[in-house]
Amino acid sequence: MIFISVLSLISIAANASGWFQFQRDEVNSGITYDDAPIDVEMGWISPILRGMVDVTPIIAQGKVFVLSSAGYITAYNKTTGSEIWHKSFVPAHGQPIGYETSTPAFADGKIFFATSFGEVKCFQAGNGSEIWSKDYSETFINESFQTPITLAEGKVFTATYKQDKMGEPLIGHYIALDQANGCMIWNFTISGNSYNWDGAAYVQDSGENGLLIFGDCRGNIRCVYTENGSRRWNIALGGTNEIRSSIAFYNDKLYFTSRTDTTGHVRCYDYNPETDSQPSHEWSAQIGYTTSTPSYYDGKVYAGSGQQSGSGGMYCLNAATGEKIWNITGTKYAVQSSPAISVQGSNAYIYFTTNTANGSAYCTDDDGNIEWEWNPPGPDEDYILQGMSISDGMAYFGTDKGYVYGLKQGNKDLVIADIDTGWPANCGLITYTIRNAGQVTIEAGHTTALYVNDIKAAEDIVTFNLNPGQSLQRSFPTYTWTYSGTRDKIEVKADFKDDINEEEDEGNNNRTEYWKCGDITQNGEVTVGDVVELFNDISTGSYHDGWSADVTRNGGVTVGDVVELFDKISLSQEPECGC
Repeated sequence: MIFISVLSLISIAANASGWFQFQRDEVNSGITYDDAPIDVEMGWISPILRGMVDVTPIIAQGKVFVLSSAGYITAYNKTTGSEIWHKSFVPAHGQPIGYETSTPAFADGKIFFATSFGEVKCFQAGNGSEIWSKDYSETFINESFQTPITLAEGKVFTATYKQDKMGEPLIGHYIALDQANGCMIWNFTISGNSYNWDGAAYVQDSGENGLLIFGDCRGNIRCVYTENGSRRWNIALGGTNEIRSSIAFYNDKLYFTSRTDTTGHVRCYDYNPETDSQPSHEWSAQIGYTTSTPSYYDGKVYAGSGQQSGSGGMYCLNAATGEKIWNITGTKYAVQSSPAISVQGSNAYIYFTTNTANGSAYCTDDDGNIEWEWNPPGPDEDYILQGMSISDGMAYFGTDKGYVYGLKQGNKDLVIADIDTGWPANCGLITYTIRNAGQVTIEAGHTTALYVNDIKAAEDIVTFNLNPGQSLQRSFPTYTWTYSGTRDKIEVKADFKDDINEEEDEGNNNRTEYWKCGDITQNGEVTVGDVVELFNDISTGSYHDGWSADVTRNGGVTVGDVVELFDKISLSQEPECGC
């Protein structure tokens, strides 16, 4: 539906720099036009929290909001990671705290969250003061909120989960609360069924009636009116299908994943809320066990597969047919998270995490090339259930160890640290030391150029990766330098062909030295001062450059060179060095 699609695009653009709900907005798009790291380094790490972090961070008002399993919600400065406030939400009735997997949401200066012990709360985002708190544990006995919060129309939408002793879903309630006070507006109940991670998409029909679309644990997709919770339509997938993803809506399509005991699918349904009485099935694509909410961009659908410590991957599918375009799979790619997409100019980048022991965060381009893998530092070697949120060039996530991370764009910075003549063993084979002064690894394949007296003499392709702080000594084996007899300008230029994008400081890529025989003080002249300097250097064994001091051309530096240099100066003759 054009109306909804345009609204979605306007919403994404207008709300840049925030990540306000699960998958960013009320249609679970997972898309932002904010930059995110293409080369990565850690911007900040939080102190260890009490409990695990199994929800995506919410970003708003320059803050990062995180819910932890030990009963805390914490606000951090999104740039520095410094804590702004934290609040405990341990229930008064003392019920044990469990996994907290209901992702909070932000609107109008307030942060809303629901808990595993049946409470829904609203705090001021600025200082963490409580606005209201509602305990629904007696209304929904032994039920937990495990579904992301969706905010729309001044309402809070979320759902409860309850299972029997065999682990089968028993009962569930999808509810609408008033954002102003937390009072219940309506309750959509299912029996012999429940809701677990079944986040809703909010859309409107032609009469601007709000519609809420969500799945359940028995493989049904339901649509209810947001005004009163009455059902508009229901679709049953059948079999043993279970839906553990939110519903994503984009371009008149519904995208979600479902799973059985043995496999899982990404599913696409055509749905125009203005004209269609209910959706029609477009395609299904098998990707394996999945709880991931799909994201759509530019004709492609992205979704993860896998479960804790198992195999899995990230899949890219053709949005029109469901055919696989590419995937990244393996035992370390158990992706239960939902992909976040950063659109940067004409390029899109996909961000996700892996729910494996010692899990990692990843970024790929839209062709499936891995831009980076970032593994949290020790002692954090735990699982990462939920994915990343993106804002203002940074990406954020938490881990089961209880840490929260802010990742930023890593700096690339190549420096030519030294140039050498090769004296005495390989005199004339010019060598250079190249160093990575940045914070991210620089991959092999960039070119260094050698200029002698302003004429390009040779090139060298660096064939090794350079880790942060690492140096390599390289040479120009196709060129042999011979001293001109007066003074030679030697210049080495790193990344000569601009193979490295977005280098922090292009100005320090080049190093220039002037080589003159006998110029011990390196001031461009040969005087008695150089004789004195050479004598002192020999006395201390600390001469800077053996080539310029070896005026006897015997491959060493001795008192004989001091005598020879003095004689040449006395006779107004240019000293002669090797090479």
